[in-house]
Amino acid sequence: MLKLIVTDMDNTLILPDKTMPKEIFPLIATLRQKGIRFAAASARHYDVLYRMFEDAAGLMGFICDNGAYGEIDSQPFEGKPLSQEELALIISVCEKIPGTHLSLSARNAMYYRGEPAKHDNEVTLSVNSLYHKCYISDLRDVPEAVFRATLYDPAGALTHSLPVLKEALGNCMSVTATDYVCVDVMKTGVNKGTGLAALQRHLQVKPEETMAFGDYYNDIEMLDLAYYSYAVENAEEEVKKHCRFLTKSNAQRGVITAIASYLKENKL
Repeated sequence: MLKLIVTDMDNTLILPDKTMPKEIFPLIATLRQKGIRFAAASARHYDVLYRMFEDAAGLMGFICDNGAYGEIDSQPFEGKPLSQEELALIISVCEKIPGTHLSLSARNAMYYRGEPAKHDNEVTLSVNSLYHKCYISDLRDVPEAVFRATLYDPAGALTHSLPVLKEALGNCMSVTATDYVCVDVMKTGVNKGTGLAALQRHLQVKPEETMAFGDYYNDIEMLDLAYYSYAVENAEEEVKKHCRFLTKSNAQRGVITAIASYLKENKL
């Protein structure tokens, strides 16, 4: 019997125009009524993920920062922050890579160096209310626990910054490309799979009672922990090899289609 559904966000659940499929909100409520918990797994920090799901957020769980932090029912079930020494090393290495931008992700905000961009008040409030961006003069002074460092590299992360970060940090931290222009750095061994494992322990759910959806390399460990492992049609070919099932693309609302099909087939 299915008890837990976990989905990646970008290019899996989220539509190509970067909006959320509206059907997901009532579906989360329906799943909860049927005794099936729903969780989102993302590189995003907790605050922004919670806001993205609006009224349904209180019914679900969140695997944040690619597995480094997790929360459900207002209770943390996972937390692996970077130490001050690790942060200092990350900042030192990233400062030497030209043309890149470093941000640090905590539970309540994403921290950036410098001053916010100049916008009119309405736009600034709108952006900050969604993403909770905090600008500080020194990234070493972030006032809360940091779970993930992200290096944005418009020159191309896979060939430009990723090799540098793996060489400098790969032996002591987890270094993962999350897309073509971003690299995440976290404590060693941390990934969406460890986040899902922590949630499964918290809820006392087995892999065979779990359904998971993904599209990219950083979803593989999570997909490996679910019997009902689904790749969306637009997923990387390597990711599809780790999945038992294939569903439609994110543009065709593949996550929602697969969940609805399971409920119908099992008369739930």
